Amino acid sequence: MTNKSIYLFGATLLLVTALFSSGYHQFDEHFQILEFAGLKLALAEPNDLAWEYHYQTRAAIQPAIVVLLYSLFSLAKITDPFIIVTFLRLLSGLLSFLSIHLFYKAYRRSIEDILLQKWFLLLSFLLWFAVYNNVRFSSENWSGSIFLIAYSLFFLQKSENRSHYFLIGFLFGLAFLFRYQVGLLIAGFMLWLFCIQKGNLFLSILLSTGIILSITLGLLIDCWYYGDWTLTAWNYF
Repeated sequence: MTNKSIYLFGATLLLVTALFSSGYHQFDEHFQILEFAGLKLALAEPNDLAWEYHYQTRAAIQPAIVVLLYSLFSLAKITDPFIIVTFLRLLSGLLSFLSIHLFYKAYRRSIEDILLQKWFLLLSFLLWFAVYNNVRFSSENWSGSIFLIAYSLFFLQKSENRSHYFLIGFLFGLAFLFRYQVGLLIAGFMLWLFCIQKGNLFLSILLSTGIILSITLGLLIDCWYYGDWTLTAWNYF
């Protein structure tokens, strides 16, 4: 198989899986995202929501995406929730596809054997459980995909472009907002960059600034959702 055919087959699998999947993999994919969004769409009451709402431990960025998407679809008179969650799965698959593509580009040159390169690409796209998970609108999937995109962009950049470092930091921050445990990955990466790679201090500050800006955006979204200032990451901790 050529790389082009692997990409095409991988994209087709993600598309078919997104269209024909149903329900949710874990309860929080529904009750802590879609139900949370339902509160802002007047489709749910506070007493209907999981305990995470009352303790303000859930970041509101994913419910906000659902609210935005629902509002956009409503302009076209489309309010069928099954159509909307299908579109969410399509978005998730597209994000995963991009992360796999960039991760492959970042590492293929470190694999000298052409056959192993091919297997790397095949397994990245075609592992059955990866295909299944890659279309889920879950915090794990979105945070993992966004982290991989940021990580890959770091190794793909050919110069110390300031805007690139800022963008990478912003994406790291987004990954953290989707799943707070990713903070451990980000901390490990920053320690590696600063202590092992002896990275440029100014560029490290740019990365950190991007992360801080992203987290600030998350704080504003949480304030909009919960109705007051709250640090959901701290509450979660």
